[in-house]
Amino acid sequence: MKMIPTIKAAAPGENGMMIQAEAVTKNETAFDGDAYSGGTMQQPWSECPVVMDLAGLRIAAQIPLLFNHYNSPDYRLGVMEVMNDKRKLSVSGSMDNETRLGAGIISSGKKYEWQLSVGTGPVERLEYIAPGRTVNVNGRNFTGPVNIVRECELREVSVVAVGADSNTHMRIAAGLFNNSQQIEGGHMKKELRNYIIARYGLANGADDAAVRAHLESIHRTEAQEQADFESGVVVQAGAQAPTGTIGAAGVSGAPAPVVQAAAIGGQSDNPAIQAAVEAALASRDTQENTRITQINAAFGSDFPELRAQALSERWTVERAQTELVAALRRARPSAGVFNIVSNSNESLNVGQVIQAAALLAGGIAGEEVIRMTSAPVVEAAGRRYRSGIGLQQMILEAAWANGSTERFLTVGNWYEVTAAACRGITAGFSNVNLPGIFSAVANKFLLDGFTYVDQSWREIAAVGSVNDFKEVTRYRLGADFKFQKVGKGGELKHGSLSETSYRNAAETYGLMIAITRQDIINDDLGALTTLPNQFGLAAGRSFNEVFWTEFLDNAAFFKTANGNLLTGNPLGVDGLTNAVKLFRALRDETKQLIGGTPKTLLVGPSNEVAADKLYNDTQMIAAGVGSSEKLVTNGNPHARKYKPVCSPYLEDADKTGHSATAYYLLADPKFRAVIEAVFLNGVQTPVIESSAAEFNTLGIQLRGYMDCGVRKQEPKAGIKVAGA
Repeated sequence: MKMIPTIKAAAPGENGMMIQAEAVTKNETAFDGDAYSGGTMQQPWSECPVVMDLAGLRIAAQIPLLFNHYNSPDYRLGVMEVMNDKRKLSVSGSMDNETRLGAGIISSGKKYEWQLSVGTGPVERLEYIAPGRTVNVNGRNFTGPVNIVRECELREVSVVAVGADSNTHMRIAAGLFNNSQQIEGGHMKKELRNYIIARYGLANGADDAAVRAHLESIHRTEAQEQADFESGVVVQAGAQAPTGTIGAAGVSGAPAPVVQAAAIGGQSDNPAIQAAVEAALASRDTQENTRITQINAAFGSDFPELRAQALSERWTVERAQTELVAALRRARPSAGVFNIVSNSNESLNVGQVIQAAALLAGGIAGEEVIRMTSAPVVEAAGRRYRSGIGLQQMILEAAWANGSTERFLTVGNWYEVTAAACRGITAGFSNVNLPGIFSAVANKFLLDGFTYVDQSWREIAAVGSVNDFKEVTRYRLGADFKFQKVGKGGELKHGSLSETSYRNAAETYGLMIAITRQDIINDDLGALTTLPNQFGLAAGRSFNEVFWTEFLDNAAFFKTANGNLLTGNPLGVDGLTNAVKLFRALRDETKQLIGGTPKTLLVGPSNEVAADKLYNDTQMIAAGVGSSEKLVTNGNPHARKYKPVCSPYLEDADKTGHSATAYYLLADPKFRAVIEAVFLNGVQTPVIESSAAEFNTLGIQLRGYMDCGVRKQEPKAGIKVAGA
């Protein structure tokens, strides 16, 4: 199914938004501006500039004003009228200034420039203008390459922090809140000024500029302070501003705040109290300035209403960071659709194309990548990323698909871009899930590393699957009877069965690493390829440590009393002959011969060559001459009988039970197994999962883990030979 592009971008031009000084109603503030100037804009789904033809633009019945294209009632700021003169889009309407978001945008607009951005439904007709060709749209001439959106519907206009052109802006009138209730002849009323001085413990006699500067630092307005003053709030000298939403009735959900002073003059009658207030204020200034600086740095231009709340309610820096991360995860941007089409005009999964490009860049052969994805996906990856793909490009592609309009990844925006790239995890609207892509690519390199490590354990162990981490019991039925001759009456006698049980349980082994901020900024794809490969090597070594530590700690398992230990028998033709003889004499718990055949000869490196010779040497030699000539073997009756398996761990000096001369003759684990490895849900290899890091981790987290358990099982499934 082909994905249809939509428009979500501020266009170049003077599409600023002016918030007017006068209020429309008690709760509304008027605004007007230009939402689209008729020029070019950049869109994630287009590799060339885009122009929206205003002659073919339909205006929806109601156009809401949103924040940052977030399609949620919580981000609705108001409604507007849209005027289309076929050259630009002009808007006018009213914004609710009593909502936290609206008040925050208006307040922040005094310091930061806002812009407007248009949002449309699906593009219904798109025309591509080839390079060198000129077309007139919106009263202007545009030279290709350029995409002209001939038909679509305007659905919303959004207030955004950064648009497509640095010249676009929204100005907020400096005197927005200075109506007749708060000023006298351009100055703040004396009663209100003294009330604010007392409320916040400011220096006695502070002028209008100092008072307004303090209110601005905590993101409160003279109008809000006037409302509190008129509500009859009692004032105490030096009391801090209450938290919560403050209106005529005080703090929501709490009694009216009490802020004492001897009178509204702002000076306490008690010198001791006044001295304590001034000392606390002096101490608080440095801490407060540090808090404000750190919170502003954390938020940047994101979520201005939340930043205003953090400052005005005096959140700690830690709480502000936590709330910011939560807001990023809750955000649901209207994503610009990003699509890749194959040569046969087949719509491809963009995530798979990025994954294939990363695998190819990491050195995985094209044939193998095709097996993992498909031939059209690999072809599209090679065509789109001709020079290979880097870590930054992967992040940017995912961020664009999730609604980001950032064209580059820099030191200044790396966190925002990475957060947008990871946002698809919970948003559910994108086929580009960056952590999913990272996991798929990383798991391939992890598997290569894991399988590179010694796999000899697979030759001797039974492999089982468990559904959880509880200890499980394995049962084997032993036949405590013999077939007996049937009498003339044809009656069969009953036999009895005995149960032999063994236990095992899966446990989790894992490790956490991260693709760091430095890796991202350095565009180090090796963090996604080499690092997981090393992860796999570590996982393979760790599993071998668990497995062979359990296997070699076998002094109570292989012993003379069990009939499965042979001593003083070095590996050779005679030694192996004796071992086979002992194996065939093994009896079960009912004293019956198990009747099995040995399959595997397990040795350490010191015996590897001898074991290979015993298995491979099949030569015949001639003895005697003439009529006395005869063929005899070269002394190896064991050729091709017992498959040699070598593990270096048998001679690991760090492990209990290691030996350079000991070897083992074992049954097929499908018949009886001396040891069992179990895996949760049958997954026999480690996995890597990726996720957006928490705020205090500068990067993207990768966690690798493996759920497995190893226990010795059946003593009569093999013998140990302690060579001389």
